[in-house]
Amino acid sequence: MLSSFLKLEKTSDKLSIVTWIIFVLILVASFLAYLILQNSRSYAKVINYSGKIRGNIQREVKLVIAGDYRLAMEVEQRINSLFLYLDHAAENLKLPFLDYGLDFRPEAVMKCYAKLQQEIARGASAQELVRLSERCWVICDATTDFYQTIAERNFKILEMLFYFNMILVGVLAGILIKINIEEIKGDLEYSATYDNLTRLFNRHSFIKIFDRVLNQPIKKSLIYFDIDHFKQINDTFGHDVGDLVLKKVARVVRKTLRRDDVVARWGGEEFVVLLPNTDKKAATVVAEKLRKAIKELEIPQLKGRKVTASFGVTEIKKGDTLDSAIKRADEALYEAKRSGRDRVVSK
Repeated sequence: MLSSFLKLEKTSDKLSIVTWIIFVLILVASFLAYLILQNSRSYAKVINYSGKIRGNIQREVKLVIAGDYRLAMEVEQRINSLFLYLDHAAENLKLPFLDYGLDFRPEAVMKCYAKLQQEIARGASAQELVRLSERCWVICDATTDFYQTIAERNFKILEMLFYFNMILVGVLAGILIKINIEEIKGDLEYSATYDNLTRLFNRHSFIKIFDRVLNQPIKKSLIYFDIDHFKQINDTFGHDVGDLVLKKVARVVRKTLRRDDVVARWGGEEFVVLLPNTDKKAATVVAEKLRKAIKELEIPQLKGRKVTASFGVTEIKKGDTLDSAIKRADEALYEAKRSGRDRVVSK
Protein backbone atom coordinates (compact mmCIF):
# COMPACT_ATOMS: atom_id res chain seq x y z
CA MET A 1 0.00 0.00 0.00
CA LEU A 2 2.83 2.36 0.87
CA SER A 3 4.51 1.58 -2.42
CA SER A 4 1.24 2.29 -4.24
CA PHE A 5 0.98 5.61 -2.42
CA LEU A 6 4.56 6.49 -3.19
CA LYS A 7 3.98 5.56 -6.82
CA LEU A 8 0.85 7.72 -6.93
CA GLU A 9 2.71 10.57 -5.28
CA LYS A 10 5.52 10.30 -7.81
CA THR A 11 2.99 10.23 -10.65
CA SER A 12 1.22 13.24 -9.13
CA ASP A 13 4.51 15.09 -8.85
CA LYS A 14 5.31 14.27 -12.46
CA LEU A 15 1.89 15.50 -13.59
CA SER A 16 2.38 18.63 -11.52
CA ILE A 17 5.73 19.25 -13.19
CA VAL A 18 4.25 18.61 -16.66
CA THR A 19 1.34 20.91 -15.81
CA TRP A 20 3.72 23.68 -14.82
CA ILE A 21 5.81 23.14 -17.96
CA ILE A 22 2.66 23.31 -20.11
CA PHE A 23 1.50 26.38 -18.20
CA VAL A 24 4.86 28.11 -18.75
CA LEU A 25 4.81 27.12 -22.44
CA ILE A 26 1.29 28.50 -22.79
CA LEU A 27 2.38 31.75 -21.11
CA VAL A 28 5.44 32.10 -23.38
CA ALA A 29 3.53 31.19 -26.54
CA SER A 30 0.62 33.42 -25.60
CA PHE A 31 2.97 36.32 -24.83
CA LEU A 32 4.68 36.01 -28.22
CA ALA A 33 1.32 35.66 -29.99
CA TYR A 34 -0.03 38.68 -28.10
CA LEU A 35 3.07 40.70 -28.96
CA ILE A 36 2.76 39.93 -32.68
CA LEU A 37 -0.98 40.58 -32.69
CA GLN A 38 -0.58 43.77 -30.70
CA ASN A 39 1.91 45.19 -33.17
CA SER A 40 0.58 43.61 -36.35
CA ARG A 41 -1.93 46.39 -37.02
CA SER A 42 1.03 48.61 -37.82
CA TYR A 43 2.65 46.12 -40.22
CA ALA A 44 0.56 47.21 -43.21
CA LYS A 45 1.22 50.87 -42.36
CA VAL A 46 4.97 50.29 -42.16
CA ILE A 47 4.96 48.71 -45.63
CA ASN A 48 2.56 51.32 -46.99
CA TYR A 49 4.46 54.30 -45.54
CA SER A 50 7.76 52.91 -46.80
CA GLY A 51 6.19 52.80 -50.26
CA LYS A 52 4.87 56.35 -49.84
CA ILE A 53 8.37 57.60 -49.00
CA ARG A 54 9.62 55.93 -52.18
CA GLY A 55 7.00 57.65 -54.33
CA ASN A 56 7.26 61.04 -52.64
CA ILE A 57 11.05 61.18 -53.12
CA GLN A 58 10.49 60.78 -56.85
CA ARG A 59 7.77 63.42 -56.77
CA GLU A 60 9.95 65.93 -54.87
CA VAL A 61 12.73 65.60 -57.43
CA LYS A 62 10.26 66.16 -60.29
CA LEU A 63 8.96 69.29 -58.55
CA VAL A 64 12.47 70.63 -57.92
CA ILE A 65 13.43 70.05 -61.55
CA ALA A 66 10.20 71.79 -62.60
CA GLY A 67 11.08 74.72 -60.33
CA ASP A 68 8.03 74.33 -58.07
CA TYR A 69 9.89 74.74 -54.77
CA ARG A 70 6.79 75.48 -52.72
CA LEU A 71 5.20 72.14 -53.49
CA ALA A 72 8.60 70.46 -53.20
CA MET A 73 8.86 71.85 -49.65
CA GLU A 74 5.44 70.42 -48.81
CA VAL A 75 6.48 67.02 -50.13
CA GLU A 76 9.72 67.23 -48.11
CA GLN A 77 7.71 67.91 -44.95
CA ARG A 78 5.46 64.94 -45.76
CA ILE A 79 8.48 62.68 -46.28
CA ASN A 80 9.98 63.78 -42.95
CA SER A 81 6.66 63.01 -41.22
CA LEU A 82 6.62 59.57 -42.79
CA PHE A 83 10.21 58.99 -41.66
CA LEU A 84 9.25 59.93 -38.08
CA TYR A 85 6.45 57.38 -38.07
CA LEU A 86 8.51 54.69 -39.78
CA ASP A 87 11.48 55.27 -37.49
CA HIS A 88 9.26 54.34 -34.54
CA ALA A 89 6.79 51.86 -36.05
CA ALA A 90 9.40 49.68 -37.78
CA GLU A 91 10.57 48.54 -34.34
CA ASN A 92 7.17 46.84 -33.93
CA LEU A 93 8.36 44.23 -36.44
CA LYS A 94 11.04 43.03 -34.03
CA LEU A 95 10.52 39.87 -31.97
CA PRO A 96 12.16 39.36 -28.56
CA PHE A 97 15.34 37.27 -28.57
CA LEU A 98 15.06 36.46 -32.28
CA ASP A 99 15.76 40.01 -33.45
CA TYR A 100 17.87 41.14 -30.50
CA GLY A 101 20.44 43.73 -31.55
CA LEU A 102 18.98 44.21 -35.03
CA ASP A 103 18.04 47.68 -36.24
CA PHE A 104 14.88 47.86 -38.35
CA ARG A 105 15.01 51.64 -38.76
CA PRO A 106 15.11 52.84 -42.40
CA GLU A 107 18.64 54.15 -41.90
CA ALA A 108 19.83 53.57 -45.47
CA VAL A 109 16.82 55.36 -46.96
CA MET A 110 17.23 58.27 -44.55
CA LYS A 111 20.92 58.63 -45.46
CA CYS A 112 20.16 58.54 -49.17
CA TYR A 113 17.39 61.12 -48.76
CA ALA A 114 19.69 63.34 -46.68
CA LYS A 115 22.26 63.15 -49.48
CA LEU A 116 19.54 64.04 -51.98
CA GLN A 117 18.58 67.07 -49.90
CA GLN A 118 22.21 68.18 -49.87
CA GLU A 119 22.38 67.89 -53.65
CA ILE A 120 19.14 69.85 -54.04
CA ALA A 121 20.49 72.59 -51.76
CA ARG A 122 23.75 72.58 -53.72
CA GLY A 123 21.83 73.16 -56.94
CA ALA A 124 22.85 69.89 -58.57
CA SER A 125 21.84 69.26 -62.16
CA ALA A 126 18.59 67.54 -63.08
CA GLN A 127 20.52 64.51 -64.29
CA GLU A 128 22.36 64.18 -60.97
CA LEU A 129 19.13 64.56 -59.00
CA VAL A 130 17.32 61.95 -61.10
CA ARG A 131 20.25 59.52 -60.76
CA LEU A 132 20.37 59.96 -56.98
CA SER A 133 16.57 59.72 -56.64
CA GLU A 134 16.66 56.45 -58.59
CA ARG A 135 19.29 55.19 -56.14
CA CYS A 136 17.02 56.20 -53.25
CA TRP A 137 14.16 54.41 -55.02
CA VAL A 138 16.18 51.17 -55.18
CA ILE A 139 17.19 51.43 -51.51
CA CYS A 140 13.62 52.22 -50.44
CA ASP A 141 12.26 49.35 -52.56
CA ALA A 142 14.71 46.96 -50.85
CA THR A 143 13.68 48.34 -47.44
CA THR A 144 9.99 47.83 -48.26
CA ASP A 145 10.72 44.25 -49.39
CA PHE A 146 12.64 43.69 -46.15
CA TYR A 147 9.67 44.87 -44.06
CA GLN A 148 7.38 42.64 -46.13
CA THR A 149 9.64 39.63 -45.55
CA ILE A 150 9.89 40.24 -41.81
CA ALA A 151 6.12 40.72 -41.52
CA GLU A 152 5.49 37.46 -43.39
CA ARG A 153 8.03 35.71 -41.20
CA ASN A 154 6.26 36.99 -38.07
CA PHE A 155 2.96 35.66 -39.34
CA LYS A 156 4.55 32.27 -40.00
CA ILE A 157 5.82 32.25 -36.42
CA LEU A 158 2.40 33.30 -35.23
CA GLU A 159 0.86 30.44 -37.21
CA MET A 160 3.18 27.93 -35.54
CA LEU A 161 2.24 29.38 -32.16
CA PHE A 162 -1.39 29.00 -33.10
CA TYR A 163 -1.02 25.26 -33.78
CA PHE A 164 1.05 24.82 -30.64
CA ASN A 165 -1.53 26.57 -28.46
CA MET A 166 -4.39 24.72 -30.14
CA ILE A 167 -2.92 21.45 -28.87
CA LEU A 168 -2.41 22.89 -25.38
CA VAL A 169 -5.55 24.90 -24.77
CA GLY A 170 -8.10 23.47 -27.18
CA VAL A 171 -9.58 23.83 -30.62
CA LEU A 172 -11.88 26.73 -29.74
CA ALA A 173 -9.09 29.06 -28.63
CA GLY A 174 -7.14 28.05 -31.73
CA ILE A 175 -10.00 28.91 -34.06
CA LEU A 176 -10.44 32.36 -32.48
CA ILE A 177 -6.77 33.15 -32.90
CA LYS A 178 -6.80 31.83 -36.47
CA ILE A 179 -9.68 34.16 -37.36
CA ASN A 180 -7.64 37.09 -36.06
CA ILE A 181 -4.57 35.93 -37.97
CA GLU A 182 -6.44 35.64 -41.26
CA GLU A 183 -7.99 39.08 -40.82
CA ILE A 184 -4.61 40.67 -40.25
CA LYS A 185 -3.03 38.66 -43.07
CA GLY A 186 -5.75 39.92 -45.39
CA ASP A 187 -5.02 43.54 -44.43
CA LEU A 188 -1.30 43.03 -44.96
CA GLU A 189 -1.73 41.20 -48.26
CA TYR A 190 -4.08 43.88 -49.59
CA SER A 191 -1.73 46.69 -48.60
CA ALA A 192 1.25 44.89 -50.11
CA THR A 193 -0.58 44.08 -53.39
CA TYR A 194 -2.82 47.03 -54.18
CA ASP A 195 -2.54 50.80 -54.30
CA ASN A 196 -4.66 52.09 -51.42
CA LEU A 197 -6.04 55.09 -53.31
CA THR A 198 -6.99 53.63 -56.69
CA ARG A 199 -7.32 49.95 -55.64
CA LEU A 200 -5.31 48.97 -58.70
CA PHE A 201 -2.24 46.75 -58.47
CA ASN A 202 0.77 48.59 -57.13
CA ARG A 203 4.15 48.71 -58.86
CA HIS A 204 5.61 45.82 -56.88
CA SER A 205 2.72 43.48 -57.73
CA PHE A 206 2.74 44.46 -61.40
CA ILE A 207 6.44 43.56 -61.69
CA LYS A 208 5.73 40.09 -60.29
CA ILE A 209 2.82 39.54 -62.69
CA PHE A 210 4.83 40.82 -65.66
CA ASP A 211 7.68 38.42 -64.86
CA ARG A 212 5.23 35.50 -64.89
CA VAL A 213 3.69 36.52 -68.23
CA LEU A 214 6.94 37.57 -69.96
CA ASN A 215 8.09 34.09 -71.02
CA GLN A 216 4.68 32.83 -72.08
CA PRO A 217 4.58 32.07 -75.85
CA ILE A 218 1.86 34.63 -76.60
CA LYS A 219 1.72 38.11 -78.06
CA LYS A 220 1.57 40.76 -75.38
CA SER A 221 1.61 44.53 -75.32
CA LEU A 222 2.10 47.35 -72.87
CA ILE A 223 0.23 50.63 -72.47
CA TYR A 224 1.86 53.41 -70.46
CA PHE A 225 -0.22 56.53 -69.83
CA ASP A 226 -0.60 59.46 -67.50
CA ILE A 227 -3.18 62.16 -66.83
CA ASP A 228 -2.55 65.39 -68.70
CA HIS A 229 -1.79 68.51 -66.63
CA PHE A 230 -2.45 66.65 -63.39
CA LYS A 231 -0.31 69.10 -61.42
CA GLN A 232 -2.59 71.92 -62.58
CA ILE A 233 -5.61 69.99 -61.32
CA ASN A 234 -3.97 69.61 -57.90
CA ASP A 235 -2.90 73.26 -57.82
CA THR A 236 -6.28 74.60 -58.95
CA PHE A 237 -8.73 72.33 -57.17
CA GLY A 238 -6.70 70.80 -54.35
CA HIS A 239 -5.23 67.37 -53.68
CA ASP A 240 -8.58 65.93 -52.55
CA VAL A 241 -10.00 66.57 -56.00
CA GLY A 242 -6.77 65.26 -57.53
CA ASP A 243 -7.21 62.03 -55.56
CA LEU A 244 -10.81 61.84 -56.74
CA VAL A 245 -9.66 62.17 -60.35
CA LEU A 246 -7.18 59.33 -59.87
CA LYS A 247 -9.91 57.12 -58.41
CA LYS A 248 -12.35 57.95 -61.22
CA VAL A 249 -9.74 57.27 -63.88
CA ALA A 250 -8.79 53.97 -62.23
CA ARG A 251 -12.45 52.93 -62.09
CA VAL A 252 -13.14 53.67 -65.76
CA VAL A 253 -9.92 51.93 -66.82
CA ARG A 254 -10.86 48.76 -64.89
CA LYS A 255 -14.34 48.88 -66.42
CA THR A 256 -13.01 49.29 -69.97
CA LEU A 257 -10.32 46.60 -69.88
CA ARG A 258 -10.81 42.86 -70.25
CA ARG A 259 -10.75 40.44 -67.33
CA ASP A 260 -7.26 39.15 -68.18
CA ASP A 261 -5.70 42.59 -68.64
CA VAL A 262 -3.53 43.84 -65.78
CA VAL A 263 -3.51 47.51 -64.80
CA ALA A 264 -1.39 49.12 -62.10
CA ARG A 265 -0.72 52.56 -60.73
CA TRP A 266 2.94 53.04 -61.64
CA GLY A 267 3.43 56.20 -59.61
CA GLY A 268 1.71 59.57 -59.13
CA GLU A 269 -0.60 60.07 -62.12
CA GLU A 270 1.10 57.36 -64.20
CA PHE A 271 -0.50 54.01 -65.03
CA VAL A 272 0.66 50.90 -66.87
CA VAL A 273 -1.44 48.19 -68.53
CA LEU A 274 -0.30 44.69 -69.55
CA LEU A 275 -2.37 43.18 -72.37
CA PRO A 276 -1.90 39.40 -72.84
CA ASN A 277 -2.81 37.89 -76.22
CA THR A 278 -2.67 41.35 -77.81
CA ASP A 279 -0.45 42.70 -80.57
CA LYS A 280 0.49 46.36 -80.98
CA LYS A 281 -2.36 47.14 -83.38
CA ALA A 282 -5.00 45.72 -81.02
CA ALA A 283 -3.33 47.39 -78.04
CA THR A 284 -3.53 50.75 -79.83
CA VAL A 285 -7.27 50.19 -80.24
CA VAL A 286 -7.57 49.43 -76.52
CA ALA A 287 -5.57 52.56 -75.65
CA GLU A 288 -7.88 54.66 -77.84
CA LYS A 289 -10.91 53.23 -76.01
CA LEU A 290 -9.30 54.14 -72.69
CA ARG A 291 -8.49 57.65 -73.93
CA LYS A 292 -12.12 58.23 -74.98
CA ALA A 293 -13.51 56.71 -71.78
CA ILE A 294 -11.33 58.99 -69.64
CA LYS A 295 -12.25 62.07 -71.69
CA GLU A 296 -15.96 61.28 -71.24
CA LEU A 297 -15.64 61.33 -67.44
CA GLU A 298 -17.89 63.85 -65.72
CA ILE A 299 -16.42 65.11 -62.45
CA PRO A 300 -18.50 67.99 -60.99
CA GLN A 301 -15.68 69.06 -58.68
CA LEU A 302 -13.65 70.09 -61.76
CA LYS A 303 -16.34 72.65 -62.69
CA GLY A 304 -16.56 71.71 -66.35
CA ARG A 305 -12.88 70.94 -66.91
CA LYS A 306 -12.30 67.71 -68.82
CA VAL A 307 -9.80 65.05 -67.81
CA THR A 308 -7.57 63.81 -70.61
CA ALA A 309 -4.65 61.40 -70.79
CA SER A 310 -1.75 60.69 -73.13
CA PHE A 311 -0.84 57.12 -74.09
CA GLY A 312 2.27 55.25 -75.22
CA VAL A 313 1.79 51.76 -76.67
CA THR A 314 4.34 49.09 -77.47
CA GLU A 315 4.38 45.39 -78.22
CA ILE A 316 6.65 43.32 -76.00
CA LYS A 317 9.36 41.78 -78.15
CA LYS A 318 11.53 38.71 -77.70
CA GLY A 319 14.39 39.58 -75.36
CA ASP A 320 12.49 42.46 -73.79
CA THR A 321 12.58 43.14 -70.08
CA LEU A 322 10.07 45.22 -68.18
CA ASP A 323 12.53 48.12 -68.16
CA SER A 324 13.07 48.02 -71.92
CA ALA A 325 9.35 47.72 -72.66
CA ILE A 326 8.50 50.55 -70.25
CA LYS A 327 11.24 52.71 -71.76
CA ARG A 328 9.86 52.22 -75.28
CA ALA A 329 6.28 52.90 -74.14
CA ASP A 330 7.51 55.96 -72.22
CA GLU A 331 9.16 57.31 -75.38
CA ALA A 332 5.85 56.89 -77.21
CA LEU A 333 4.06 58.62 -74.33
CA TYR A 334 6.38 61.61 -74.48
CA GLU A 335 5.86 61.79 -78.23
CA ALA A 336 2.10 61.92 -77.56
CA LYS A 337 2.67 64.77 -75.12
CA ARG A 338 4.88 66.68 -77.53
CA SER A 339 2.22 66.26 -80.21
CA GLY A 340 -0.42 68.01 -78.10
CA ARG A 341 -1.50 65.44 -75.46
CA ASP A 342 -4.83 63.59 -75.32
CA ARG A 343 -3.70 61.10 -77.93
CA VAL A 344 -2.25 57.63 -78.47
CA VAL A 345 1.19 56.95 -79.96
CA SER A 346 2.53 53.45 -80.59
CA LYS A 347 6.18 52.50 -80.96
